[in-house]
Amino acid sequence: MKNLNKEEEEEKLQHFIFSIDDRMENFVDKLSKEGYELDYSLSSLDELERYMIKEQIDNSDENLEIRTDCWIYLGEVFRIQSKKAIWEVSLNKENTANHGLYVLKGHSDKGLEFVPIRYIKAFILKKKIGLLKSVFTNHLSPLELNLDEFPTEEEPKKNKNRWNLLDDSEN
Repeated sequence: MKNLNKEEEEEKLQHFIFSIDDRMENFVDKLSKEGYELDYSLSSLDELERYMIKEQIDNSDENLEIRTDCWIYLGEVFRIQSKKAIWEVSLNKENTANHGLYVLKGHSDKGLEFVPIRYIKAFILKKKIGLLKSVFTNHLSPLELNLDEFPTEEEPKKNKNRWNLLDDSEN
């Protein structure tokens, strides 16, 4: 994992945040001219998915700019709809998969990070309509897992050969 300088990353983040409005205005205007309605609502994610499929956006370098617009738009929908999320650069060393990425945080008391770049890449790979809404909803209202119904590991009985599953003897 690359060591990131917190001050440098925060400065880059501020430049990124400052550029969002202009970038999104251009993106939304461009797609509007093509017949897509991007209004930062949850339903506009259907339009984003439809656009990405129609235009065959993929994970290649030649689609980097448009893919970036897509994940920023997804992040902005999440930020606006959650009313609590803010853009941050992930410096969480416990979650190395997100380390150094722009994420949205503050929407969850569990410290969840919404990672729009990852979800756009997943959509590109799966092309499953409704994926972005599903990810969005799961982040805003995550289900608590009740693990009580699952068996727990028992302590092995003394002198029992725990590697032989057919051996029930107590020795």
